[in-house]
Amino acid sequence: SGTAGRPITFKNVSGRVVLDRDSKVGLSIENSKFFRLTGTGDPTQEYGFFVLGTYDIGLDIHYRSTDFEVDHVEVKNSVTPGIHTSTRANCPDGNDRFMYDYDGDGVAQGDKDDITTHDNFVQRNSVFHDNFVKNVGWEGFYVGANYTSLDSPDEHPDVSYCPQRPLNPALEDVRIYNNTTVNTGREGINIKGTPQSCQIYENVVDKYGQDSSNTKQKGGIVIGYN
Repeated sequence: SGTAGRPITFKNVSGRVVLDRDSKVGLSIENSKFFRLTGTGDPTQEYGFFVLGTYDIGLDIHYRSTDFEVDHVEVKNSVTPGIHTSTRANCPDGNDRFMYDYDGDGVAQGDKDDITTHDNFVQRNSVFHDNFVKNVGWEGFYVGANYTSLDSPDEHPDVSYCPQRPLNPALEDVRIYNNTTVNTGREGINIKGTPQSCQIYENVVDKYGQDSSNTKQKGGIVIGYN
């Protein structure tokens, strides 16, 4: 965690950082704030971070991460979204796949302090610029989440301290500009749950909606609550 005046910067040095494996996430940033991930550490490389492997998600910024900037990152061949960011509502009852030890006390299950909903967290100042996403199975950029948090009524059992069907946290101040997406199975850029200050401009979105088995998600840029 940095501060607004002194964000933490992660940068490549003397060449490219290449992530080329087959696993769940190429690069994951969790429970962090006031940081910048930038691939500008070598002037000979346009994209200093290269997520190449067949990961489920290329770059995932989640679990209450907020106030960040990502630039000059290339993602290729991800199975689902190339670049993803959101925080999902949860209840730390042991049955929630979004359960996380947010307060760092070593206890995740049963810790009421780790409950996250629309009421107690807002993801602010999410900035993506000068990135390149190509050949991914789902969205190039998937930013935010449906306001409705549960995939099924049985995902949260009736536990006294669990919020019942909570809404997912919202986003404020999203900026996505000067990025390129090419050959995405679904939308090139998909924004959800961002009711305030959503700016998308000067991007190139090419060959979107290429997954013929998906008949609904065919747009280039989609903005909505759900």
